[in-house]
Amino acid sequence: MPHPSPKANRPPRPPLPDDAVLTQLGSKLAPGICIVPFRNHLRPNEAAMSLTLGHLDVKQMIDLIVRRRSPAIGDGVRHTTAGQLRQAGFTVTHDGGKSNPRHVSVSLDAGTEWTEYESAQFDECFSSPIWMEADRV
Repeated sequence: MPHPSPKANRPPRPPLPDDAVLTQLGSKLAPGICIVPFRNHLRPNEAAMSLTLGHLDVKQMIDLIVRRRSPAIGDGVRHTTAGQLRQAGFTVTHDGGKSNPRHVSVSLDAGTEWTEYESAQFDECFSSPIWMEADRV
């Protein structure tokens, strides 16, 4: 019999306040992986987009998420708040675990399809990106 995931045994976290800042990591260097520098749509069989709790910079995000490399020119971050995403119709859930306690899932109501419209709404919630430049590497 399969064991329940550790997340299933944790008590639910309180909802994030609307002013909770969230960060997304992106890259201008991955055109074969993603057409846009920041993901704004779900992959097949994916239920939510991943963001990180806190106003983090590129180095902090690379250290937390990637771990296998240093920041590179073309890496970037952008920021939003839980409230901006909620106002745009998204559900924001702080669901971090051992490997990333700051993980936040952004989803739509069950049965709602993530279309190009939702992708555009998602993008509109964010500030302008902050890119890693040559003098910051």
